[in-house]
Amino acid sequence: MNELHLHLDGSLTPSVVKKIAEEEHIELSSEDALCQETKGKCERTAENMLPSDEALLSQMSFSSEKGTLADYLKCFELPIRVLQTPQAVRFAAMKLSEELAREGIFYAEIRFAPQFHTQKGYTQEQILLGAIEALGYASLLGIEISFILCMMRGQSDKANEETLNLAVKYFGRGVCALDLAGDEALWPVGAYEGFFSYAAKKGLPFTVHAGEAAGAESVEEALRLGAWRIGHGIAAINDRELMKYLAEHHIPLEMCPTSNLQTGAAQSIEAYPLVEFLERGMCVTVNTDNRTVSNTTMNKEFELIKRINGYSENNKRQLIEHAEMASFKNLAKAR
Repeated sequence: MNELHLHLDGSLTPSVVKKIAEEEHIELSSEDALCQETKGKCERTAENMLPSDEALLSQMSFSSEKGTLADYLKCFELPIRVLQTPQAVRFAAMKLSEELAREGIFYAEIRFAPQFHTQKGYTQEQILLGAIEALGYASLLGIEISFILCMMRGQSDKANEETLNLAVKYFGRGVCALDLAGDEALWPVGAYEGFFSYAAKKGLPFTVHAGEAAGAESVEEALRLGAWRIGHGIAAINDRELMKYLAEHHIPLEMCPTSNLQTGAAQSIEAYPLVEFLERGMCVTVNTDNRTVSNTTMNKEFELIKRINGYSENNKRQLIEHAEMASFKNLAKAR
């Protein structure tokens, strides 16, 4: 089984956060606002007071059944705070690889924005090289991982340009693609046309978060710019011509059911458009998006989508096959 839409910083466990905090001398004590805001839910250790797993999860998990993408993105503050060295990023990628291997994932594309991990003075390239060092460890576990580098909406052109250049430089050497993430409702895809034009010129594959917090026109714009895949793409359900185009051109959708419900991109799992997309011949994949933020796994996602009207075991086989075909390594071979 493959997973194609998975954010590193949204998938840190409390034990990983604590270990990094210990190694990097990041204070997570009773004086820390993280602990105070959870009303003292701390556990005594030999050295100091640390937030309990429950307290950490309250900061990193989306507790509401439904909200907005902006609300959802607030859960990344603590993970980003601790992921500020190459060593921390490498460790997080290694531990995530362990989790994926235990679940029976054989191939995963893990994405993150190196520009968010430079607060201690490390360059984006140093952060990326830390992540790439985890590839060998993952291989020993029987899982192949590669990285998708995220440009970020609302961040400086300089930072995004550096991310883009890194993706070009390390493409095929640990990096498999480029992405654009962040609040789609505030920063439309078209504002980043220059970046994607350069990526296309360099032969760099890219996906775009589109049709999640904005309408079908966001997906159309991503396709106009040359996206190989679409992150989420829920809003395509509102445009028959767009669905026809996606099917005819075999553009994969990276759907994330739990996340889509939490951010309000989908109103209910029963009416989730996954089955209709499949019936229209579209290439649909199922993913977790953020394992910790959404408190999910691939197994949980497949259990959840059983509630979709008309869903069948044949659909599950289709989804698994699509995820195999839609990996960037296989899309590149098909082009």
